[in-house]
Amino acid sequence: MKHRGWIISLSLLWIAIIFSGCHKLPGIETVQYELNDTVYIYTHSGNGNLHIQNTGTVSFEYSITASTEAISLSTREGLLLANDGIDISVTVSNTHILNDSNLELYVAIDNKIDTVHIMMERKILLNKDIIDLEYSKANNSLVYVTTDRMLNIYHIDTRIFDEIPLFYSPLCVSISPEGTKAAVGHDAHVSYVDLLTKEVILTNDITCEAYDIVLSNQGWAYVTPKNAQWDRIHCLNLLEPNSIEELAAGGSVYGKSKIKLHPSGDYVYVVDDSSVLKFDVRAGLATCLLDASITTGHDFWFSGDGYRLFTAYGKVFKTSASPSIDMTYNGTISLIDASLYDGHSIAWIDHSQTNHALYMVYNTYSHGFDEPPHIPYVYIHNYDNLIYQNKIKLEPYFIGDRGVTTHIDAKPVYLFANDNDGEIYVITKAYGPALDSSWALQTIKTN
Repeated sequence: MKHRGWIISLSLLWIAIIFSGCHKLPGIETVQYELNDTVYIYTHSGNGNLHIQNTGTVSFEYSITASTEAISLSTREGLLLANDGIDISVTVSNTHILNDSNLELYVAIDNKIDTVHIMMERKILLNKDIIDLEYSKANNSLVYVTTDRMLNIYHIDTRIFDEIPLFYSPLCVSISPEGTKAAVGHDAHVSYVDLLTKEVILTNDITCEAYDIVLSNQGWAYVTPKNAQWDRIHCLNLLEPNSIEELAAGGSVYGKSKIKLHPSGDYVYVVDDSSVLKFDVRAGLATCLLDASITTGHDFWFSGDGYRLFTAYGKVFKTSASPSIDMTYNGTISLIDASLYDGHSIAWIDHSQTNHALYMVYNTYSHGFDEPPHIPYVYIHNYDNLIYQNKIKLEPYFIGDRGVTTHIDAKPVYLFANDNDGEIYVITKAYGPALDSSWALQTIKTN
């Protein structure tokens, strides 16, 4: 931004000059300066830079105030000589500021005030290309498999990364409910991993290419196949070193079906685009109890209390041990901002029992080859009546090129609610130049 300072009215002065005929118009000096509109603070550096440049021929004084005490500056006031400049270091000490906090600097130069916005990168870059990811509520950690053939653990509380090498390329991952074990699906194999000792316990064979996987507390893995017209769930007892897979009793599933463990731990549900199946897994081998024709949008999630199932198209159903109640219709979540995008569905949803809230992020779909515009918001709905309450903007990705910083909207992929700390975790990705490993964790305070 450029300013030429204040301008003095010359009309009376010119009259005096004209009539006297002997006065010379004095040179009127103006204050001229430049400063950046936005200060960018990156996670890896911890601070940003505000540059003030005196582009005029006279000295001027400056002073700076901040919108919050969390912002500290290397200097707040001074005198800047003609043709001189100064770099001021800007640091935001409170990393738990809410996403919608007003982070601004107010720069006063000769009684004129300019507002400088601070864009702070709060997200934690995961620096790998993620294939599949789950959140451990028990340990407050992210467990994910990546293209470098690793099972990764990110401990959110301590910000420590752990890696466990895998022998086969991973396709999907599941964590046991108590958070101590993980099962990784491969092409024709399943690995059983101890997350505490950080080692692969065993790897057993299966007769399919794994698409999705669930691990129960009883040590059984349940796998849906990637390539199949119709198939059964592949069940494997990982507590037996040389166990042989068994096919589920009843209930054929289509290829690329999603499978998830009910919060009770007693059942797994499976969906494809047009059906929902329920299996009893209390005895180990999965036994089909329900096969219902329901348009789902190819994904689904449970409420934390286990009483509801949400589909990617926003339809809500009851879940129950009683067959007469299970998968009965229970309402619809209105997808906000639908008119702004060509088509979208729920990408992920989680339920906060403490806040009685549903937090969700959306997918967008493209009809061409270009990456569609993303919806960089977390949407909040009331859990009881499903009514929309608010939305929170996700942090963009800052891309620097030859001194110019641009923004790329984040694409939300996963979302998890931590009721213990009052936080939600959004795992995002960005698409653009030099962004192959742009997965990141964004933490949002909810209270």
